[in-house]
Amino acid sequence: MIRITDMQQNRKALYMILHKQDLCEQYAREMNGISFLGAQNLDGMPHGSNTGNPTQQKALKLTDIESRKSWIIAIEAMEDTLPENQIEFLRLRRMAETMSFKAHEKGRPSWVAYVQSHYNDWYNKRYGKETCISVDTLKSWQARIVEKTVRIAIYNGCFSF
Repeated sequence: MIRITDMQQNRKALYMILHKQDLCEQYAREMNGISFLGAQNLDGMPHGSNTGNPTQQKALKLTDIESRKSWIIAIEAMEDTLPENQIEFLRLRRMAETMSFKAHEKGRPSWVAYVQSHYNDWYNKRYGKETCISVDTLKSWQARIVEKTVRIAIYNGCFSF
């Protein structure tokens, strides 16, 4: 059994949080395709494209589907705990993730400037006053969101120990 470190849990949780839309779409596709996991109609002719153990393949596929479902539930449970400003932060953070920023090895992460600028615009429109959210606040929000998600994900069995 391989022990997963806290850092690995945090990285996986952050990835799942930021790619929730893809996770949901993949889960929906797999649920729609689940009917194809049934038994084969054996007509006496060899079918070379489905070699191996079909029962094992079905079990693994169902395990993957359940894992995605557990992650979606964990992420949605975390989102239900967030205040409005952090929901907006998360929306902007996901948008920044999907854009093609160059990754920096040192210095400010590339998503920060995008989220900072757009969050300040949103805050001004929403509350009618100026704000300048700090980089430390953004990173702190992200860390707390990841921490909440990891706790819920552990409870939901998303990590294997």
